[in-house]
Amino acid sequence: MYGHDRLLAELPTSAIEAGFLGLLVIATRGLAENVEHEVRGLLVEARRPAELAHAMCRLIEDAQLRQRLVGNARRCVTERFGCERFE
Repeated sequence: MYGHDRLLAELPTSAIEAGFLGLLVIATRGLAENVEHEVRGLLVEARRPAELAHAMCRLIEDAQLRQRLVGNARRCVTERFGCERFE
């Protein structure tokens, strides 16, 4: 599981790398362009620890959600940034 807590980031490569490596991503809503909520990860409001805890519990408890998010994130990263795209 990977958490990203920046309020603003132009291109958070660490969140992109985490998705490619098959890590679950929880990020703040400032990363909505790169971490589509409920599709490639979960987004929470900044400075809301209860939301973060809830997102973590969801991922721990829901195996289907984990598998879906990891698969979608990896597929997206490969399509957007994979070597084949630049050949």
